[in-house]
Formats: sequence, structure tokens, C-alpha cells
Amino acid sequence: MIIGLVKERPAWEYRVAVAPQTVEQLVSAGHQVYAETGAGERAGFSNELYSRAGAALLNAEEVYEKAEFMPKIWAPQEDEYAFLHPNLWILANFESYKKPERTAVWKKYKINALAFERLPRLSRVQDIDTLSSQHNLAGYKAALLAMDMQTQTVPLMMTAAGTLTPLKALVIGAGVAGLQAVATLQRMGAQVYATDIRPEAEEQIKSLGAKFVASAPEEINQVLPLCAVVITTVSVISGKVPQVLSAAQLQRLPFGAVVLDMAGGNVETSITGRLLDNEHYRLLSDPHLASDVAYSASQLHSRNVYNFISRLEKIKQDKEVWSQILLTQAEG
Repeated sequence: MIIGLVKERPAWEYRVAVAPQTVEQLVSAGHQVYAETGAGERAGFSNELYSRAGAALLNAEEVYEKAEFMPKIWAPQEDEYAFLHPNLWILANFESYKKPERTAVWKKYKINALAFERLPRLSRVQDIDTLSSQHNLAGYKAALLAMDMQTQTVPLMMTAAGTLTPLKALVIGAGVAGLQAVATLQRMGAQVYATDIRPEAEEQIKSLGAKFVASAPEEINQVLPLCAVVITTVSVISGKVPQVLSAAQLQRLPFGAVVLDMAGGNVETSITGRLLDNEHYRLLSDPHLASDVAYSASQLHSRNVYNFISRLEKIKQDKEVWSQILLTQAEG
């Protein structure tokens, strides 16, 4: 199979769909790989690494022209539409639930669109689940970023001058990203509270050493005045991001608190990509944190892609999976 790799177009996106190590594996498996010059530079992978791995370097238009199968982080952007050709297979996050109108574009260009966001949450396809691998790293980065924004130290510190108590943090949402944020905060020495509406989340939260808080607003309101850091992670793949914190609830936070809305819409007053810095608290909304650890995130995404390509024929036979991820088909 002829595989094409291009640079992701969004200015904020530093990841690349396939890292050089995976290119080498694909070439060893008998595939041809063409990569756009500079495709991985923002993630920390040089052109030389891709060449050494066996990829031929071309410009974006040439890569599209030659490719039969193209793994990407995101679906093609408007400036790439001119390069699309019939029967090209594209594996990416097409944001098909959030932007359903774009499905008509893939049909128009007769693209075989494989939508990662539609992959069922099944154990047998967990190793190709890019949303899980990327959310995991986003949760890790959220914990680091929130602490970097905070002026307090994190762990219990006993010094000759006195004792500094552990920073208290609240994580709202205990999915993949939330649990990783909890685990990272715990490792840093914070005293962590976490909440989720799912009954099974209580055991998962406690297993990481954090304190479970019931999801009722009155329960969360009791914890907010204690917490110097709040991280919200609640997202819905097939719908609008829910609001989980109101402007009134933010007023319950201690002076100097940091709030990180990593879902982009969990907090009533958040604006995606913007930092709100007032005299009471700092609020950052950033749903693209995986891009901030682009080197590692690209490596995990690459492994998901390699596992997908390696088992492509088996996945096609798995009707429960294939019927979900096949967004558009050239023959249709």
C-alpha cells in the first residue's frame, strides 16, 4: 500500500500522524511511504529521520497525488481540498459529530473516510483508539500546566522555616483524561479530589489515592473553597461540551486559584484558547493540550495508526467496528 503523510494544517497543531519509528515499521512491512517535507518538524522529527526511516520526501500536492492511504490527525482542511482525489483512503478525526456538514465534502471528492472519533469503545480495538491515547497525554499535560500557572508549591514541604501543606486540587470528570490528571497530580504530591457522574468512577478515583466527591452541585460547592487548582475534563464526542461550572461557582474558589477547562466549554465564562486573568482566579480554556506534548503524542498516535493498518483486513470484517468508522465510501 502507498501511504502518504502530510503536515497538519491548523496553526495550533504540532503533532504529526506518523512518527519516523513507525514509518520504518511500515516500510519493513512492505508499504511505500511518501512524506511531506517538514511534516514532523513541529513535533520534533527532522526530515533526515523520515528519510532514514525509508520515506521519500515530496511536497504536499505530490504526496496526495501518490497516496492510496493517508493517516492524519485531523481531516483535510480547505486548502487541501484541491489535492483530494477519488478513492483515497483517509484515516483521521473528522469531527463528524461537531461538523456533520463536512461529510458532503468527502462524498463530493469520493473519499473513503475512516473516522477515528466513531471507533466503538471496545477492548478488542483499544490499541487503535487515538482518542484514548491522546486524551491520556492531554490529562497529563493539564496537570503540569495548571501547576505551572499556580504560585503555590504542590507537595507537603517541611523546612527549617516551617511547613507548607499540600496544594488541594479538584478534577471534574474521571474519563481517560481526568484519571490521568488525577494520577499526575497525586504523583506531584497534591491532595486531590475528583468527581464524575458514572457510578464506577468512584472506585477508579479511590484506586489512585484521590478523594471521591459526589457530582451533585452542593457537594462540589463544599470542595471548591479548598482547591487552588480545578481541572475540568468533561467532553461528549457526539454532542456539545457540557457546562459543569458556573460563574457563581467560580466565586467560591480561593483567591489566586487556577481553573483549566481542557474540554473547551465546561466553564460558563471560558473562551476557547483564551486566558481570563482577573484578581480572583485565572481561567484557561484549551482543548488541544495533546498538541503541547507533540513528540510523545505523535508516537502514541503512530502506534494506533500502525495497529490499524496492520489489522485493516480484519477490521473490515468486524461489522460492529467497520460500520461505525466508515464515514463515507467512494463507491457510495
